[in-house]
Amino acid sequence: AASYRLLQEVVAKNGTSAHYYFTPGIIAIKVEKRTQALEALQKVIALATAKHQVHLANYYIARIQADRGNVRTALALLAEIIADKEASAKLRRAAQDIRYKLHKKGRAPLNVPAMSLMFQQADMLSYR
Repeated sequence: AASYRLLQEVVAKNGTSAHYYFTPGIIAIKVEKRTQALEALQKVIALATAKHQVHLANYYIARIQADRGNVRTALALLAEIIADKEASAKLRRAAQDIRYKLHKKGRAPLNVPAMSLMFQQADMLSYR
């Protein structure tokens, strides 16, 4: 939680890039601060300079929404990613997997302990 607060301070000083908000969004998920994660990921979308940044932020927003039980919202976001043929195959497969779980089980809880910051950060920089 202390690292999350420090990261928020850094972003507050110069929050001009989608990249700056992505990491706090992922960390907020990891420390169970879903509302703050959604706010950070919405900033990613607002500041995005590339479509893959929007898709990646929407993927995590969909994951949070699915975890909260907002299945329709999650499915709509996942459908946008899956339908975009320009989206990376890796992200489209991940979105299809979550969509399948939502259709089959009606839920797709976040596996927070299994999340790795390094993979997501690399994906934010270039998702190909």
